[in-house]
Amino acid sequence: MSRSDSSPVGAAPYGRRRSDAFVPAGPPLVMHAPVATVNGTAIDLTWTSGNDNGGANGSVVTGYTVQFASGDNGTACTTNGAAMGCTVTGLATDTDYTFTVTATNAKGTSPLSPVSNVARIGSTGTGGGGGTCTSTSADGCGSVIVDGSISISLDNADSSFALGGQSGTDSSTPDNTISYVVTTNNAAGYSVSVKSDQPTLTPDSAKNSDKISFDAITATGTAFVSGTIPNDGTSDGGSAQLATGGTVYTQTARSKATGDTHTTTFGVNIPFVAADAYRGTVTFTASAN
Repeated sequence: MSRSDSSPVGAAPYGRRRSDAFVPAGPPLVMHAPVATVNGTAIDLTWTSGNDNGGANGSVVTGYTVQFASGDNGTACTTNGAAMGCTVTGLATDTDYTFTVTATNAKGTSPLSPVSNVARIGSTGTGGGGGTCTSTSADGCGSVIVDGSISISLDNADSSFALGGQSGTDSSTPDNTISYVVTTNNAAGYSVSVKSDQPTLTPDSAKNSDKISFDAITATGTAFVSGTIPNDGTSDGGSAQLATGGTVYTQTARSKATGDTHTTTFGVNIPFVAADAYRGTVTFTASAN
């Protein structure tokens, strides 16, 4: 026995609907956010698709376009075919860059992807202020920018020195040194000078009219021992008469992070004056080279 079926063509017997309904092709699906990696003076970009077919949505993807999401908002780079990566060149240093990507097929272009991580080319030609800057986090890449200003300090100086002896003699006793600490981040180094704050030392006794010129006192600094200067710098001591002042120490490298300790030695040629204590003040100055 046979049976005829009057169901329409393409319909299932007994009036049931087919489950494999036709879906027309459309533009590609949205891509995942690109990953930006600094590579010298360029930025490499990679991305992944919204599905297992390179983002295709019923039509083969013919290329991808990466756009700047910051700055000039123009096209950063493009690819042909299925390649999901490209390199952006000609970028400015010390500038934050972010990117988006779209996919294109015969039916159109996908929506913009989420924005990439932040990438920054340092001024030395590498990322993040001297190293490769790569991040897939929302915070982006880390960088350290050191302010261009130079810091320098001279601290912990002894409060006084004392020289004594007979009139008409040279003396460097009993306490002839001043020690101090210089700290600076200046890569070119620093210099230390010393100068009297007044032209003469005056006596304690109000009845004594004699004075001693600061020209009679000499200050001498000593260079560091070889091998102790940071960053292969060089150092020199110096000598100065206090009335006119001068450099008693210089070096061509920054100090240690904890500071450099120096000692300046003083000597006096005591003129023919009355016995008394003669006093004055001097100032040490540290300057960046």
